[in-house]
Amino acid sequence: MPNESIWDEALCRRYADSMRKLARYDHRGVATRIARHLGGLRPRATVVEVASGPGFLAIELGRLLTEPTLVLVDSAKPMLSIAEEEARRAGVPVRTIESSGDRIALPDASADVVLCKNLMNCIDASQRIDVAREIARLLAPGGWAFVADFDVAGSRLAATLIGLFTRFLVGAEFHRDFRAAFARRLDPGPLAAVLAEAGCSTSIERSGPSFLLVARRAQA
Repeated sequence: MPNESIWDEALCRRYADSMRKLARYDHRGVATRIARHLGGLRPRATVVEVASGPGFLAIELGRLLTEPTLVLVDSAKPMLSIAEEEARRAGVPVRTIESSGDRIALPDASADVVLCKNLMNCIDASQRIDVAREIARLLAPGGWAFVADFDVAGSRLAATLIGLFTRFLVGAEFHRDFRAAFARRLDPGPLAAVLAEAGCSTSIERSGPSFLLVARRAQA
């Protein structure tokens, strides 16, 4: 998994401050796309975000669902504290779990929705498979998984334009991080295969520089 030791309080806050400026353009749009798939989701569904960071995706999605139970999972304890602050500010209750994405302290089939955004480009191919298996383990019958990341087939032009926008809005440091993340873009196919082997139907939605892998576990 990513080097957890570097994510101290100062770095976590700097990252969260940058992401907060982008959340309305990035996480809100992804949450809206996800919510369209979840039109029939029952009230009080359990939503787990793996490698949540400050929790912006889960919080944005939580605003679109009916009384969800939001569970934020991250390996950096300071990041979870920031996520709790963000959730309180948004008026969205959350529960946090300090854990890496490949071994989460939640029971099998305990999540109605699992989210994972921009983790996979930060880890190697074998670790991606481990995380995908863990996502599949958490899914309840009929549950949904959504994995968003930079796409190996993604548009370089779109990435360039988004990168310029992030530099203007957030600054040069985050712009460098964005470019480095896009350079690590990946093929979602192996992740989809793991979820399919676990009994999920899968599809891949491609837009700009990114993909959204959508998986649904079969009903029992």
